[in-house]
Amino acid sequence: MSPRTEAAMQRRNVVGYEAFEQWERDLARCKAYGLVGRHGITASEAEDIESELLLHIWVRRKAFNPEHSSKATVETFLKRVVENRIRNILRDRQSARRAIHLRTQSLECPIELKDGARVPVEDLLREEDALEAAPRPEPDTALAIAKAIEALSQAQQELLDLLAQGFSVSDAARTLNRPRTTLNKEIARIRRVFEQEGLRGQT
Repeated sequence: MSPRTEAAMQRRNVVGYEAFEQWERDLARCKAYGLVGRHGITASEAEDIESELLLHIWVRRKAFNPEHSSKATVETFLKRVVENRIRNILRDRQSARRAIHLRTQSLECPIELKDGARVPVEDLLREEDALEAAPRPEPDTALAIAKAIEALSQAQQELLDLLAQGFSVSDAARTLNRPRTTLNKEIARIRRVFEQEGLRGQT
């Protein structure tokens, strides 16, 4: 059991594995280690997942009410709880992988320059002159930009990141699965935040 899980259980006056029946421990262990090698899960991660499942069992066990479920036993109820928790864990891992994938960009993918020309990133990286010629913000400007970005919500930061990567508003809307009109309103809010930091024209 991980130290974090033990600490959480001790705060609730529960000590380690003694809080669980053997079948509950077996269920959590079997389900957690059954994921090893699948979905990119390693044995060390399985131990953390086992601890998370045990903590979830402990919390949800109190919610079982035999009067509400005439057919389900506590075992059936907790097996469903564990299955649902595993689905959530796998969904969260997949979402995290998708987010990383969205942030990567092929060197062959063209970006649009200020003059409207579309040039592959690879070509820009090859031209050392182009990199050296790129204006670097003054230290005060860089600090103001950092403060403005910090003031944005997580959703606004994601949108800004996509736009900085060269996504059009339409592409960003498809990627974020949000209406284009909503993103246009968010862009206006982002501009206002930048303007409040004295960065007119930086977005």
